[in-house]
Amino acid sequence: MSQADHTDVQGQSKMSTKENSATAVDKSIKERVQQTKPTTTGWGSLPSTSVFRAVNFELFVKPNKLVMACGVLAFSSCVAYIAYMNLTDDNKKGTYVTLDSDGGLTVRQKTSRWN
Repeated sequence: MSQADHTDVQGQSKMSTKENSATAVDKSIKERVQQTKPTTTGWGSLPSTSVFRAVNFELFVKPNKLVMACGVLAFSSCVAYIAYMNLTDDNKKGTYVTLDSDGGLTVRQKTSRWN
């Protein structure tokens, strides 16, 4: 077909109904693709189940500085408490307290059964 077949009397371009509907379908497909593009990157953009999202919620939520600070403080406190308990542990002294048959307390040296 020549260009003259696609123009009407006023010189405006006319498209057949097939070409017009194909263009409309292309536009609707492009719009759907743009709408379904993931807005997040990483794990959030992958398909997942509700259980996976519930168990691993930190992968899908926006980072929160206050919650992060509380978590760091709690973790640091636990590590500090464990370090304190290791420094002040009575088991490292090599002695222990026993109760005698007469009701008194006696401090004894730890001995190994292997010696």
